[in-house]
Amino acid sequence: MGLLAILALIQLPVSGGIDDKDAIVQVQKAINEVKSFDATIVVKIFDYSNNVKSPRMVGVETNRDVYATGLGRRFERISKGVPQGVGVIDWKAAKSTGLSLEAALEITTPSLTYLQYINPAPANGLFLTDILDGAKYKIIPLGEVIDYTNTSLNGFQIENPHATYNILRIWLDSNHGYMVKQMDWLIKSTNGNPELCYRLEVRGFTNVSDSVWVPQQATMNQYLDGRLWLGYSMKLEDTRSTFNTITSDELFVPKSLQQVNYENKGWKWDYPPNILASRREFDMAVRSLTDNGRSKHIKWIVIGALTLLSVVFLTAVIKHRPWKGSN
Repeated sequence: MGLLAILALIQLPVSGGIDDKDAIVQVQKAINEVKSFDATIVVKIFDYSNNVKSPRMVGVETNRDVYATGLGRRFERISKGVPQGVGVIDWKAAKSTGLSLEAALEITTPSLTYLQYINPAPANGLFLTDILDGAKYKIIPLGEVIDYTNTSLNGFQIENPHATYNILRIWLDSNHGYMVKQMDWLIKSTNGNPELCYRLEVRGFTNVSDSVWVPQQATMNQYLDGRLWLGYSMKLEDTRSTFNTITSDELFVPKSLQQVNYENKGWKWDYPPNILASRREFDMAVRSLTDNGRSKHIKWIVIGALTLLSVVFLTAVIKHRPWKGSN
């Protein structure tokens, strides 16, 4: 079933003088207009586990995220000036993995990448644009479920009781091409109330063409039992970034790397020797945790923090967290 048919069925009303049906169409159009990017971003990582008001900055990375629809993806990670590895996957390899396109193109720590802030991946191997065009999800104007009267942002609640995150809330910025301004990932807690797990907030946009706006600054925060404990802040380096200019797959093929010393789910990687061994151990640890029936979204917590916090601490968090859903 296509988007227009779905919208006709759910009959979204007009709220705040802005047509909600049009807002859904516009956000898909806005995201899809970013057909490619070569983005350099500075990401700061904050540990809130001891003090929410005064977090400890535990990492700074300058990462390059390159993406082109129909061509592939490339990711270069540099932490505190030290290269952490370069990975590539071309479109053909991504399509042949047997995974969803989102899962095949996924970088293990999405908050360290730029794609996460343009077309977030809520869960279950889908991009936001996939969810908005899918029949499994119920889309409700936010004013029907919570007290919401902000007329400058269109707000929606997206529900799928079978998804890991069975409630998503999104706010769209009509002043910046209806791009996502804020997105909340929630699960229903044991008492039935929505519990916030992640919150993405775009703090500023930059205009890259007449009709295309992209995130310039954003944050991604992770919550545990209602408490903020890990956060990322992203800033786009405008002078080192380009949009909608990539026309070939030369950056996405293995021969663009100096060497290939690691492969995983279609990705080819060139890791420094000291990173290679830890990467193998890390992937084994993640597979062990997910094989034990933990929800997929532990990856966002475990992977996002493995280089920052102790494995002992993370294992304790996972064991005591009432994870819901699986995929």
